[in-house]
Amino acid sequence: MTECVGFVGLGAIGKPMAGHLAAKGFDVIVCDLDAARAESVAAEIGARVAAWPADLVPHCSLIVVMVPDAPDVEAVCFGEGGIA
Repeated sequence: MTECVGFVGLGAIGKPMAGHLAAKGFDVIVCDLDAARAESVAAEIGARVAAWPADLVPHCSLIVVMVPDAPDVEAVCFGEGGIA
């Protein structure tokens, strides 16, 4: 069984990191505030898309959060649709 990795934040650093995980054979599910970006990246790297960070929790054994600053991390973890 392939390990599933969730990836939140698909900017300048997050997009290539998610791509490398997918290229190495991980099952990747991506999530981004910009739904169009998430769909585009998912199509490009062969990943699936989650609408909310919370949607990653039941499927992923690891969730990577690659967002710009502490308030964004807090929102991803504890905000509406957050992973906690």
